[in-house]
Amino acid sequence: MFAFQIFDSPPVAAPAVVRALFLIGPPLSVTLLSVWELRRLRMRFGITLRRALLRHLPG
Repeated sequence: MFAFQIFDSPPVAAPAVVRALFLIGPPLSVTLLSVWELRRLRMRFGITLRRALLRHLPG
């Protein structure tokens, strides 16, 4: 969706800065929330992403 919106004509007449914020804001906020949640899991419960994934590998 992000790539389509970059190359597509804007749906509203807004300044370029506002359009850029609306395009970059959602992916950036989701990334920041994911990083925060992974840090929280590591600090509170000692769960790392590597350890959680290796736990489910066959072997």
